[in-house]
Amino acid sequence: MPDRRLRAVILELTRRCNLSCLHCGSACDNLVPDDELTFRQWADLIHDLSGMDVEKVAFSGGEATTSPHFEKLVRYTRDEGVRFGVITNGFNLSDEAVDLLRECKPFAVGVSVDGRAASHNRIRGHPESFIRAIDSLNRLNCAGISTAAITALNSFNYRDLAELAPLLERLGVRAWQIQLAMPLGRMKENDEWLLSRFQFAEVVRMIADLRLKHPLLNLSAADCFGFDSLGIAKSAEWKGCSAGMYTLGIKSNGDVLPCLSLYEERFVCGNVLDRPIEEIWHDPDNFGFNRRFSAGRVEASSACLDCGKLNDCRGGCASMSYAYNGYFHDSPFCVDRSIRDIFRISWPTDKENEHGLETPA
Repeated sequence: MPDRRLRAVILELTRRCNLSCLHCGSACDNLVPDDELTFRQWADLIHDLSGMDVEKVAFSGGEATTSPHFEKLVRYTRDEGVRFGVITNGFNLSDEAVDLLRECKPFAVGVSVDGRAASHNRIRGHPESFIRAIDSLNRLNCAGISTAAITALNSFNYRDLAELAPLLERLGVRAWQIQLAMPLGRMKENDEWLLSRFQFAEVVRMIADLRLKHPLLNLSAADCFGFDSLGIAKSAEWKGCSAGMYTLGIKSNGDVLPCLSLYEERFVCGNVLDRPIEEIWHDPDNFGFNRRFSAGRVEASSACLDCGKLNDCRGGCASMSYAYNGYFHDSPFCVDRSIRDIFRISWPTDKENEHGLETPA
């Protein structure tokens, strides 16, 4: 039986957000939903996750720090012995919140930094959003808290990476994750800003260059970049989309999703108010698109069909594939595919692999 251990969970503590970002996949706003979990319900869930030996949880949103339960949940999670991280826009991170995090020691606090000031402020919709995010990173680092920067790329901010790198390095950022904006939520209305295939290839080259020039940043492309067999933009050990395989997302109302980017009602696999999270996780009817993957069910038009990594990668990031195509296993972006296109490398198909041919290690 495959290993079905749940390793990491992202918790959407609230849909409320103090900004209205152009690329927000869940289209969050500053309203307070009336169906969000209470502190006690969140605490019961975290206790259950601890009992499942989950390695870590990440508090997200919306803006996690706007949740009325944020402080109590940080302390409770620490006391349960569960490693936790926080994802924040850094717009209104108080000194009290920094003191709390210094005391409770998250494995990392990720702050969104979407390019230079002009780009970041345009995306975030506030003229002070960049300087506040940078100030938050600085205060977190001065407090000895491990930090990460998170950058979501589109067609007008991707060239900011080279100028952003030395700033983040001076701030003492410990890790930098590069993501791709997807046509989900509010970004559907701004799809003219999505990266083209040629811009994506340029981004891969830029990241490879920055990883060599700024090794202390621990820069890495996110899962939405697909397979990277050579490890030039991300880890070469990536084994395909983790949604429902060893990671989950849980919405602020308790709905369980394979990934918080797969936000639509059709992807809900249960609710923690109705069934225990362990039961939902081990339900054989859930997460079939990943757990019961078969290359034979991949769309005939998929660009992934001629790749020897398909059975490992399962067509790349599920949310990226669904956002662009309306179906899984055909992500439009892949580091390996970009390298193959640039250098005209012909890699064997899975069928060819059955006859003893090898793909790049």
